Amino acid sequence: MTGKAFRIECIDGTVGRGAVSTAGVANVSYRRPSDQREEHDNAVMRVKGVEICLAWKQVGGGGGGGYPVSEEVAGSRFRLSTGPLWCDISPK
Repeated sequence: MTGKAFRIECIDGTVGRGAVSTAGVANVSYRRPSDQREEHDNAVMRVKGVEICLAWKQVGGGGGGGYPVSEEVAGSRFRLSTGPLWCDISPK
């Protein structure tokens, strides 16, 4: 995903777009279903086995975590999940 743009869609209705820089930073713009203001955040990203670890500044109250990744549609949609919560990432 380095250097590529992506779309994000989450189970809670949050939608957005972003890109991963060559330095491994994910920059996102998103809207939550309860508030249509566009918000922005960035996270340092690293891959650990089958997980993507992100250290957000604001999303989910800030902080970091590892999210298991599964391929939902071959090469075109990936799911980051934790328990019953998930977000789908689709490269643009």
